[in-house]
Amino acid sequence: MIFLSPLLALVLALGLAAPAWASHGFVAKAVARVAPAVVRIDTERQVLNQRFEPGFEDPLLRELFGDLPSSHRENGQGSGVVIAADGLVLTNAHVVEGADRVQVTLADGRQLDGQVVGSDPITDLAVVRLPANTKGLKAARLGDSAALVPGDWAIALGNPYGLDSTVTLGIVSSLHRNISSLGFTDKRLELIQTDAAINPGNS
Repeated sequence: MIFLSPLLALVLALGLAAPAWASHGFVAKAVARVAPAVVRIDTERQVLNQRFEPGFEDPLLRELFGDLPSSHRENGQGSGVVIAADGLVLTNAHVVEGADRVQVTLADGRQLDGQVVGSDPITDLAVVRLPANTKGLKAARLGDSAALVPGDWAIALGNPYGLDSTVTLGIVSSLHRNISSLGFTDKRLELIQTDAAINPGNS
């Protein structure tokens, strides 16, 4: 079973109202409504390199291998959702943590530089602001996770493994799962459990 972050819960709730018996196209209709607000987020951060272990500080080894660079660039990738047409994007805090460059790719292919304007590692949520002159943004209408019940449909949209605009389908398996029971003692979250496929990059 898979556990969702609050960000994914908000996005998933957008597609839950349509009854499955009405038409198998309810998933496609939900995706058409929400997908224009889903974005890809690419990050760059400077990461300090670890020094040699004490046993490898021998001068001969240092002469042979040279000094390690003090730092290197690291790339990251995740997903987000436009929550306000004036340029606010909701994502997970771990996606943008420590990033000194955030690039947001909109559903229409435009690539924009984003600025992290708020981040809360306890709830693992962050807000990224897009340039003020960005036109044509489509904001998602957020759902109410309090209205969910086990058995509701769950639709996940995102960019797992960098594969843009991926859609998966499942059901809400359970509610109010305690994340600390999974070993994440630094978070304060209640999770929605689902069997919809969620992979790295969906965050």
